[in-house]
Amino acid sequence: MNRIAKAVIPISLAAAMALMSPQADARSNSHLLDRCETAIKSELGEGRTRIERVRSTESDGTATFWLKIRHKGADASASVRYRALCEVSADASVADLELETGSWKKGRRGQAPIAVD
Repeated sequence: MNRIAKAVIPISLAAAMALMSPQADARSNSHLLDRCETAIKSELGEGRTRIERVRSTESDGTATFWLKIRHKGADASASVRYRALCEVSADASVADLELETGSWKKGRRGQAPIAVD
């Protein structure tokens, strides 16, 4: 058992070093999604926010996320549903954020989601 663990450790360290580089971190899908969520929460302000990813694509160093959001303001009696289309560049800066009331309906396989009001 120890021989297997010793063999796995150098591979894991090499993988960890590759993941720790800034370029690999910026291109990570979850890191880019976190940037979108942060931008959305700052746009909506105080309150409780739930975000669900509908679809994501990545091309030419830009990641695009279609998100469904439910936000209840700090003093609101009911939550409001929003849809967001968020584009993040490879350097992890939010390039474009479109936030509207409504929702997304999944499109056919390989197609973008459809806006629903």
